[in-house]
Amino acid sequence: MPKKEEQIIESQLKLAYWFTAHKEQLKKIGLLIFIFVDAVLVLTGAWGLLDYYLGEDINFPQLIKINVNKPVPLQIESTMIIDSGFNKYDLVAKVFNQNQDYLVPIIKYRFFVNNEAYTATATSFMLTGQEKYLMALEYDYPERIKDASLILEQVSWQRASKNYKEIEIKITDEKLSPLETASNSNIQSLTFKAENNSLYNIREVGFQILFLGSQNRILSANYLLINNFLNFSQREVGLNIFNFSGRPREIKIIPEVNIIDPTNFFNLEPPPPT
Repeated sequence: MPKKEEQIIESQLKLAYWFTAHKEQLKKIGLLIFIFVDAVLVLTGAWGLLDYYLGEDINFPQLIKINVNKPVPLQIESTMIIDSGFNKYDLVAKVFNQNQDYLVPIIKYRFFVNNEAYTATATSFMLTGQEKYLMALEYDYPERIKDASLILEQVSWQRASKNYKEIEIKITDEKLSPLETASNSNIQSLTFKAENNSLYNIREVGFQILFLGSQNRILSANYLLINNFLNFSQREVGLNIFNFSGRPREIKIIPEVNIIDPTNFFNLEPPPPT
């Protein structure tokens, strides 16, 4: 009968032989275990970062949904250069927000002119599914502008809410005529009526004004802002337009109300006690 020491040595030899015979398989198993542990650590870290930045527990289907529902960039449809005389130009870009779930509370933009100069940065906003014009009016430039492109410096997206106020501003009685006191000049007077057919008192209402010629070519552009437009009230609105001659085929007046900004609405103060 073998001694105890001989039995231990024999067992160790068998174990050593087994390890030697299965060395390659053990390496592969070890590598797979290492990859699995590393992947678990990476996924755990990524999960923690997502939970931290998004501020809520998420799962992967939610993450995929977030990526799919990203807003589509604003579409710049056209950019127009309008010579308004005396080295003044109106630069007008037609922009479309095709998103129905996202609006833009802040757009910062400017125009790049003749590949060498920039207009001043301006700020606007866009609602869901809205088409509007971004403008740089009366831009003073010493040379003829041959080329201009719209630069969107900042576009801040916000998911649309069902609680936004519904506003209707109705435009009627548009009339363009020569200014009576300005004989032998090309100053025109534009008048129209605006009616606030909504429940809300609005601090600021803007009007984009476009004079269109044949094939919807923009002959002239302007912008007008009125304040404190009360609910269910009507305003007579007018402005003078300089250095504009001819008869446009269409006068296009587009009201715009920033419904994203809650401070753009106000309640009337009650009358003081008598």
